[in-house]
Order: sequence, then C-alpha cells, then structure tokens
Amino acid sequence: MGPASLPSPHPRLVSVAGDHPVPSAGSHQASDLVAQLTHRIRGTGTVFVFLSGGATSLVAAPVPGVVERDLSWMFDALLTSGADITVMNAVRKRFTRWGAGRLAKALAPARVHCLIVSDVVGDDIPSIASGPCAPDPRTSRDVLTLIE
Repeated sequence: MGPASLPSPHPRLVSVAGDHPVPSAGSHQASDLVAQLTHRIRGTGTVFVFLSGGATSLVAAPVPGVVERDLSWMFDALLTSGADITVMNAVRKRFTRWGAGRLAKALAPARVHCLIVSDVVGDDIPSIASGPCAPDPRTSRDVLTLIE
C-alpha cells in the first residue's frame, strides 16, 4: 500500500494506492485488499508485515458502526488539532479496521513478523501505524485524558 499507484515489483506482490493524510475511497479499497489477503492466509505459515509512516491512513476503513465520512472527518480534525502522532493514533486506532492489533488477530495463528520504519518519537510500537499488530495498551479513559 502506498500513496501513489505504482507497478508491482514482482508478479506475486500486489500494489494498491491508499489516501494520505485523510483516508478516502482508495484507503478503503486498500483495507479491503488486506482483508482478502488475511482470508487467503487462513492463519497458516509466516506473514511479514511492513509498516511505515502514513500506514494508518493508507489502509484506513472504519470499524463496524462508524461511517466512512465520519472516519475521514475525524482524521482531518485530529490533523488540525495540533496533537502529536502518538495522541492521534491512540484515537484513530479505536475507529479503524486494522488498528489496535486487529490485523494480527485476523492473521492468527500465523506467525507474524513486523518490519517497521517508525515516524513516532520514542518508537512506541502500539502507536506506529496505529498498532495493527500490537494490542492497545490504553483504556478508553486513558484516551479521553489524552484528548482533553
């Protein structure tokens, strides 16, 4: 997944463009592609997940009960709030399909190896890309405190 549509470097690799910094239809399409891949894996083998800055938005789709337009509004509001990336991702992961360890859960029991290029100060794993392969260590109360 990337911010621009590029040809795949290998026939077995799929390339798709998501949207950044605010998710839109391309991000939702990328999220659906991730879902298709998790179903094909069916919890077997070894999976390598490459994460870098922007991944939260590039593969963003809302969790059930949240509409896509509200997810985009939230991303935009957080971007203009002045909050740092750790605070933004603490909020965003609660509303995105793959945040807060949901990707690792979908891949289980496959062995998952994450290769990460961090854009988060302190390299807090659950914050990078909204932690698709890391559980959320914060409670709802913790996140409300961050927002306040």
